[in-house]
Amino acid sequence: MAGICLSGIIEVSQFAFCKGLCETDDVIHNSVGAFLGYLGFLGILKGKRILFSKFSGFL
Repeated sequence: MAGICLSGIIEVSQFAFCKGLCETDDVIHNSVGAFLGYLGFLGILKGKRILFSKFSGFL
């Protein structure tokens, strides 16, 4: 949700200040990228949790 909002704010500011191109596909692509990044982050956390739970008895 934060990725959508931030991307929207950037695109609206580009439109308002006539800097760069204001395109709706940028919002879509940035939102998809933020979502995939979040899924990757969750995957890393899950993998880290599994790894530490398996080896916590050895320490």
